Amino acid sequence: MCRSDLTPPTLFNAAEQQYLHRLSQCLPLSVLLSSARNQEEIGMDFVYHSARLSGSRYDWHDTLTLLKNGRTAAKPFADAVMLLNLWRSYQYLLSCFDAKHTSIQDFIINSHALITQDLPPHQQDKPVSHHSAYPAAELNRLMTEEQKLHNPFDRALYCYNYLADGNRFPYTARHTTAFVLMNAGLFPCIFWADGSQDDVDSLGGDVKNNNPSNGRNAFIHAYKQTVARYEPKPAPECRRAA
Repeated sequence: MCRSDLTPPTLFNAAEQQYLHRLSQCLPLSVLLSSARNQEEIGMDFVYHSARLSGSRYDWHDTLTLLKNGRTAAKPFADAVMLLNLWRSYQYLLSCFDAKHTSIQDFIINSHALITQDLPPHQQDKPVSHHSAYPAAELNRLMTEEQKLHNPFDRALYCYNYLADGNRFPYTARHTTAFVLMNAGLFPCIFWADGSQDDVDSLGGDVKNNNPSNGRNAFIHAYKQTVARYEPKPAPECRRAA
């Protein structure tokens, strides 16, 4: 099926673009890339919330124990496999910015392969480039349309909607959104599972519901939450005793 209806007639308007860029100035990408500790802690958040949004039954403590120590909880094994796969894909995401160039198309294919590795048969997808709804020609079309967009936030939202349409590849969509933003020198967007499920649902549903403002608002809300969480805070002033 050719997704001609996902050609972006409207994405972020000028005011929304300016707001997102102002937010991004409060949280530079260096906060993530220059600190191994931040890479781990932010990555834990990124993986945990992505999994929870798609139904993982691992809570925060279980997730930390699994990713740090490799110990599974008394919960579905497939959830543990998914979390570990998401963590590997996150590590791959970071590696793409170690002084080497990775195309968006290569990232999508490789990230999707990592995310779906060793899952139970009912959760396995064909390679994204060979999927019946997203053959190689469709990925090429995604690249063509994405390159027409000059604003990185537009490109990120477009790639998300394209990949997550119909809830086909939600994990890959979230990782690709992060890649697109980081490739433009911007901090990635984390989609939060605590109270924002409606927002994330609207990201994938804006095209089908013919209401593109829903997806834009959800993205803006998620990015605002991301900046509020990780924005560098000024050190508290030390007052001398009189």
